[in-house]
Amino acid sequence: MQALQFKLADEAASVYFAQTVAQVCAQQNVADNGFMMYLQGDLGVGKSFLRVHLFKISYPDKK
Repeated sequence: MQALQFKLADEAASVYFAQTVAQVCAQQNVADNGFMMYLQGDLGVGKSFLRVHLFKISYPDKK
């Protein structure tokens, strides 16, 4: 398993990161193969915010 670490400065950086991850996942057909992302951080640092935006970008027709 490969681990990468990113420190996102603010909500705008989190949205940009979510957009980038969604774009790469679409290019690599991740929906067919799947992937797992572990989010780690203190309470209130934006883990859920990132997850929600990644889902909204990846699946815009679903709520």
